[in-house]
Amino acid sequence: MAALGALDFIGIALFLGFTIVYHTVYYIYAQTRPLETVKGKIALYRRTWVKRIIDRGDYILAVQAIRNHIMAASFMASSSLLAIGLLLNFTVGGDPAESLHVNDPELITTKLFALIGVFAVAFLAFLFTIRDLNHLSLLIGADNELIDHLEGIDTVTYLSTLLNRAANRYTYGQRGFYFSLAIVAWIFHPVAFIVATLLIGGMLVLLLDFQRWKIPKVVQRTFEPRFD
Repeated sequence: MAALGALDFIGIALFLGFTIVYHTVYYIYAQTRPLETVKGKIALYRRTWVKRIIDRGDYILAVQAIRNHIMAASFMASSSLLAIGLLLNFTVGGDPAESLHVNDPELITTKLFALIGVFAVAFLAFLFTIRDLNHLSLLIGADNELIDHLEGIDTVTYLSTLLNRAANRYTYGQRGFYFSLAIVAWIFHPVAFIVATLLIGGMLVLLLDFQRWKIPKVVQRTFEPRFD
């Protein structure tokens, strides 16, 4: 096992804190206080979409929308697999330490395998997303009474839960790509690893999960169109 320094362990602790602990807490918080999180509100919007599709019987629109999501998830899964293949070829088939001009080949290999692990988790997340969306594309047109009877809950709740689960898994896979940048920074220096992890985590907290950034009112008034 390669020798890791104190800065490496600090970076790893921050990385695991944001990728595992933070997302676990955020998921629970979104379930208990949905109106205070972006994900919680969007989950409610998805439920109204499912209900409206079922009430109107507009299943063609639903299947087209789901197909678009499947295409996006398939592209991301393929990208994850391609990244894994390239990294494995680079790690196993060559000398990564020499290519990256680093003196510790064992440590570099450890970091590259950590990066492969991140893309592997992202690949599985996108794969499960496609699975859930494929189920949804079939069940959206199934008999509602049969779903109510077999699942023990109403159809809208069951299908919206399936849709939200697919969306959550897509989010996890997408964030695997975000945090892969931190691992890339780690390859070059542990301080860069720490800084990148903090920047990505701050972006999630401040811009994506709890409050979307809004243009200040002063700037809005400056660029507001005028009709004189």
